[in-house]
Amino acid sequence: MLYKLVERRKQEWLKSPDFPLHDIFDYIHKTGKLRKPQIEALETYLFLKIEGGNRPLPELLGEGFFTTDKDLDELDDLPISHNLRQLLKQDKAAMGLYQFARLNDLTDLQKEMQENHAEINFQDVINKLFYGISYTDYLMSLPMGAGKTFLIAAIIYLDLYFYHNEPNGNFARNFLVLIPNALKSSIGPSLKNIEKFDPTWILPEEVAHKIQTNIRIDVLDKKKESKNSMRTSNPNALKVMHATHDGFNHVFIVNAEKIILDNYDDNLQEIPKINSNGPKYDRANELRSSLSQLPQLGIFVDEVHHVHTSDHKEIKLRGVINKWNEEKANNISYMLGFSGTPYLPQTNSVQVSKRMTYKMKNITNTVYHYPLFDAIEGFLKRPEIKITAQLKRDEIIRRGVEDFIEKFGDKIYLDGSIAKLAIYCPSIEVLEEEVYPLLFTKLKIPAGEILRFHKGNNRYSLPAENETHFLSLDMPDSPHRFVLLVKVGREGWDCRSLTGVILSQEGDCSRNLVLQTCCRCLREMDKGDERALIWLNSKNAGYLEDQLNKEQDTGISEINKAQRIGSEVIGSTSRMKFLDLNQISYYKLQITYQDISEEKDTNTDKKLKQLLKDLKKGKYRGYATIQDTEIDKNSKLSRKAKEAAEVTHGDTAVFSHWLVKLSKDSFGLIATRQLLEYETLLKQIFTMITLPNGKSNDWNLSYELEEVYKLVRLSFHKKRNIKYNEIYDEVASDLLNDAKLKSIKRDTKHIYPSEEQTFNIIRYDNLAPRGTDIGPFIEQQHENDLIQWVEDKKKGSKKSAPDKIALDTSVPVSNKDRTFHYLPHNFSSSEYEKKFFEELLQLKYLNESGIEVYYNGNRHLGGFTIECYVRSGESKQWHRIGNYTTDFLLIKRDGKNKLNQLMMIETKGKIYEHSPDFQDRQEFVDKEFVKQNNKKFGYEKFNFICLTDDKPVGDQAQVLETRAKKFFH
Repeated sequence: MLYKLVERRKQEWLKSPDFPLHDIFDYIHKTGKLRKPQIEALETYLFLKIEGGNRPLPELLGEGFFTTDKDLDELDDLPISHNLRQLLKQDKAAMGLYQFARLNDLTDLQKEMQENHAEINFQDVINKLFYGISYTDYLMSLPMGAGKTFLIAAIIYLDLYFYHNEPNGNFARNFLVLIPNALKSSIGPSLKNIEKFDPTWILPEEVAHKIQTNIRIDVLDKKKESKNSMRTSNPNALKVMHATHDGFNHVFIVNAEKIILDNYDDNLQEIPKINSNGPKYDRANELRSSLSQLPQLGIFVDEVHHVHTSDHKEIKLRGVINKWNEEKANNISYMLGFSGTPYLPQTNSVQVSKRMTYKMKNITNTVYHYPLFDAIEGFLKRPEIKITAQLKRDEIIRRGVEDFIEKFGDKIYLDGSIAKLAIYCPSIEVLEEEVYPLLFTKLKIPAGEILRFHKGNNRYSLPAENETHFLSLDMPDSPHRFVLLVKVGREGWDCRSLTGVILSQEGDCSRNLVLQTCCRCLREMDKGDERALIWLNSKNAGYLEDQLNKEQDTGISEINKAQRIGSEVIGSTSRMKFLDLNQISYYKLQITYQDISEEKDTNTDKKLKQLLKDLKKGKYRGYATIQDTEIDKNSKLSRKAKEAAEVTHGDTAVFSHWLVKLSKDSFGLIATRQLLEYETLLKQIFTMITLPNGKSNDWNLSYELEEVYKLVRLSFHKKRNIKYNEIYDEVASDLLNDAKLKSIKRDTKHIYPSEEQTFNIIRYDNLAPRGTDIGPFIEQQHENDLIQWVEDKKKGSKKSAPDKIALDTSVPVSNKDRTFHYLPHNFSSSEYEKKFFEELLQLKYLNESGIEVYYNGNRHLGGFTIECYVRSGESKQWHRIGNYTTDFLLIKRDGKNKLNQLMMIETKGKIYEHSPDFQDRQEFVDKEFVKQNNKKFGYEKFNFICLTDDKPVGDQAQVLETRAKKFFH
């Protein structure tokens, strides 16, 4: 794999003075919404795009991109021949291949280069190692639950950010997400969550929302029209055709095998359709042809290891993308694959020389890899894996269920959902005749807590609502604690409340999917050290051990020993009591809404019937997806594209999926069981707003669907009227919520004060009260230690005499009585804030005046936060826009030790200074909050200042000191 070479060069880039993305990654760290692997993957991606120029990996490796001067100097210390050493210093491709071999411990390849380098065509070998691909093709290896879907979304938004700044650069403006056929039903739904990604996690609000309004996300799962239809045979092509002219940025999600590969034979030749007029190609490949017209296309392939499988259809996916690139060389910006298992099921052979063939099982174009073990220690649930030998199915399941009930029987997650156990079965007969009776009859588990889900056969079928229940398992109202499955819920299944897995016998899942199946229960649910439970028989344990060894370089024993908190973290300590910091009193704008119900009952039945009646009368009929007026008369759109204006078929509609959507869109206020109480009426409404298409239905886009959905949801609520009031109430806020303090990562560069200084501050706090000279107390402590030493020596102790405690006179320790309400602070998101804090503690006026300095920038710790509003609309009523937490607080107490005056300080990146969202919040704090509070308290209690990072820290500190003198004086 290439990721080790990439990581070395990336780290140099990140640390270089010319690193161009400080502002973006400072912002991402400050929002704190992305996990470590997501941020690291973004770093790698942007490194290859910007520093690597978006060039193909064989080109980068062969041209010496990953080779440094230090690497060349180190050749003199390697035990290699003089001829090879000289070759490596002169031939960049040879050096690249040798580095690849060394970092991946390929000793046979290194030996062949040593003995027969004259016979090797190094660039040719490199090209073959990367599958002979001539376009940019990267693979990101992240374990299940690391946030792959949101990573894809983040890359899309960053691409569009850079594209709009440099339209002719290396970034894409349209995107295609390909789902290998084997996973279309499991991964497809989760990828739709791309549209739920909040771009303000990675970009300032103004920029993020501007990009967001220009994105269109479509799932190309529409079936072809009937034979008698006069419309274009592939409606998915119509969507893409319109996208090439509408000016928006598009994300298309598509099942690769069904849409891309249908019309190619085994040799990747286009298969014509035969009719009375002879062969015809164009209509058979409408979608592929339409996609080829999308400019600057970025392609994502989920679970990309399936592209390399022995399944011939999946191999054709890689071949088709290659062929596509050959035909439209300037169209594909890049291909980016994702996989938690970047290994080949079968070895791939590369001819290195006449006598050596290198065989590899790893996917070489892996540019980033985050191990499963690190994810378990970092954020996934920590599993306890239990292995049983020579026990029958029913005994293993019995023990596993009883163990699960003991550990998680009363477990309720923060969102209200309950912990669940998945029991996998090899067949429907085993589930129905053995496992279900065992749970219900012998273990006395209520039927309402058991969910059976499979596709049915001639002997056994399930109620239709079981699919709805399966899709709703993560909803708080789901009562199912035990989930019995056959051939579902393996690779790609996303159920965060799943907490346990049982594989009781060989065959409960495919051998090569044991690792993926066990990992289903590891997804993070709540923050913190969460646990999970896995029960396996010895056969499945053997398969798991083998897959962990080969794919993750770990094993069951190591996984069972994984710890959430290790030696790389240090504890946080509150000093609120020592500093005697009382609450900050202030007046807060309170917007109250008086909810006046106009109905005594929800009258759901009546409302749904009225909605059905209105639909039958043609109400809520909107327009087709494309209006005639939207088509430029002078454009080159074909007649088929104009026919799109009459298309009313939308995506495939499934009644059970619709019910889940209605429940989710109500934020859980309407449970799926409530919807099922009105199943008959809802099915009639569903029939009205959908169109039959063979054995399935499609959404009828002639209806205003979102309006209909809203009216259905409102039918389950009482009609209400809202009365609006605004008042200022006096409230009080603590500077810190002690309960939210957590251990932080040991990071000597970004922690302030240092660990040693933190230790000394806590030790001095225990020796002397606030406001007293610590020197005499240190002397007294030393005398006490000497007395104790003498007593111990009389008793035979051989300890040396105690050393005198050294007095720490560093800036943080010397100022400890007027700062640091908790220890230590982590400034990993902003080096500027850390330096500014250091400057504040050394300002002469603040020190001599006894003005206290506190860092308030970590909004997750409670702190002093202002709820901000902006006036908008014709009524000019206040509307909440979010909270505002200023970075620093300067505090002056009165004679009674109460907080008397408070200056709020914001240190802002210059590039965000003119962000409308920031300006609105700053204006509210400066002109509304400060003004109203000073008026109500009768004196100048609050003050606000914003300083940007475009000037040296020392200069801005002086500006602050001048302002502070005026305010506190």
